[in-house]
Amino acid sequence: MVRSNNYVGKSNYDNGYLDGAIDDLTIFNEALDASGVSALYQSSQLSDVIEADSDVYQDLQLDTELVSNGDLSTGDSWTLTGTVDIADNTLVFNSGNAALDGVVEQVIQGYPDVNYTLSLDYGVYGAEALVSGQVDVVDEASGEVLATQTFDSDSLTMQTLTLDFTARSAGNMVLRIADTSADGTNRDLLVDNISLQARSVDNPDHAATAAELLPTHDAIDALAAFDFTTGSGDKAESLTSNGQVVTFYSAITHFNHDGVSFNGAGGYLGTMTLSGDITIASTFTYDSHGSWARIIDFGNGPGTDNILIASPTEGRIEAQIFHGNTIVGSVAFDNFYTLGETFHMALTVDADGHMHLYKNGVEVADNPNGQGPSGVSLTSNLVGQSNWGALDANTDGTMKDLVVLDRSLDPNSISDLYDQAQSGDIESFLTSLEMIGTDSADIIKADSGSNTLLGEAGDDILFGGAGNDTLTGGTGSDTFTWEASDLGTAATPAEDVITDFHLGQGGDVIHLDDILPEDHGDLDQYLALNFDNGDTTLEITPQVGGDITQKIRLEGVDLSVLGNTDAEIINNLINNGNLSPD
Repeated sequence: MVRSNNYVGKSNYDNGYLDGAIDDLTIFNEALDASGVSALYQSSQLSDVIEADSDVYQDLQLDTELVSNGDLSTGDSWTLTGTVDIADNTLVFNSGNAALDGVVEQVIQGYPDVNYTLSLDYGVYGAEALVSGQVDVVDEASGEVLATQTFDSDSLTMQTLTLDFTARSAGNMVLRIADTSADGTNRDLLVDNISLQARSVDNPDHAATAAELLPTHDAIDALAAFDFTTGSGDKAESLTSNGQVVTFYSAITHFNHDGVSFNGAGGYLGTMTLSGDITIASTFTYDSHGSWARIIDFGNGPGTDNILIASPTEGRIEAQIFHGNTIVGSVAFDNFYTLGETFHMALTVDADGHMHLYKNGVEVADNPNGQGPSGVSLTSNLVGQSNWGALDANTDGTMKDLVVLDRSLDPNSISDLYDQAQSGDIESFLTSLEMIGTDSADIIKADSGSNTLLGEAGDDILFGGAGNDTLTGGTGSDTFTWEASDLGTAATPAEDVITDFHLGQGGDVIHLDDILPEDHGDLDQYLALNFDNGDTTLEITPQVGGDITQKIRLEGVDLSVLGNTDAEIINNLINNGNLSPD
């Protein structure tokens, strides 16, 4: 029903006018659940927080003239772990002889879609020799890395690092600064003038939308993914947008067509949080064997929430998961490899703790009684080396690639990953994963090519992009959306397929508001229906009498049962909630 008398501050009855003020008004064409309403409230409070509550930010600033809370002291909001002290209002990381032996953290409140700028000064105290560090900002609830940056210096003159990032949700963020110097004898890493500032609320980057306020989840993105066959220097950047970096020690043989040869050294990643279901995969070669030589060892030190994959004896691969210092799950297979053999290894852990071990795309062992990672933040994430140090052998081998996901891939996906790794194109595999949803509500967008989108469980929103796409919503009430910029031409209209469209109230929805004009009138001027072998194809023209530039085929759905004419069928679709033209 079209409603024409839509007033704000005034009644359709003779009840007088509102004597008051309205700060904002948002109208949704669906019912938000409790978490959605909470997120909407947090967004509505955004400008007040930034303009009025400066205390939210003042604890994040150290030793600058801009702060009102004075110089940093050990009684402030920072948590210091390991060999790090505060001297002369400056953080001093007493490096010792190992990486990651000093960490400082502070928990702060974040607000959705607010852009922040973090800056700090760093340098060397003592001898002019190399020191290094890493700064991370992590969403405390989800573990998502919002920003990460490594830095190093061999100068007594302080340098400045600046990092911009955006908070994703209303909740706590963790600001973490770690010393990653491999050998700090006779020198210390200094960090000073730490400042975290929120930009003004009216900045052009702040553009929260109704869809972003819904309690949905992004489609999967790798926590870390690397191709070590290309590149140079001692760092490798992730193939995805998560900002992860692997830093290698100088003893390695740098990138070549086979990967990175550890030669008894190794490297490390930035901070990560893994919980529940996961996938870790790598193409690897052992050149010689040493007891418990590592492929990876993620954790917080020896026997502290570790996730490790190693070779305890020649030919055997074993994966172990710790909660604290207790092994809660393991899976292993003998005769997994021979020395000099290049193999693809994958470990998956399902949400129920079922552990699976794969070689070259095929499952070789499982443990249905395991457990997934505990979900704590992991700061010592090593590749080709052990968190137990000299207690385990150094790794003599080559790593070609590494993929870390926060979900468990099924056997078919593991097989696909192996195939792509063999061809040296894991980036294409990761791109395809971004088109697959989770068991919750997802927003999934096709790109300019011809894609296959899968929503899985939950009430998903799938965007048919440019190209000819195949869309499967899965279970739940899903929305299929098209945008005007994705249409084809009269000569080659875009042709998309929905494989599982569900009719009736509470079913799926086709959303065409961006394609059709606002004053569209009768929709059968823009939509034509064709029926063939139990399928229905919607042919869409954005203008009356124009060319067909978009076709949507509903596989296995015969809309002719809804009426005798296109106009009657279209009206029934709208009345049942299966078509949204506005």
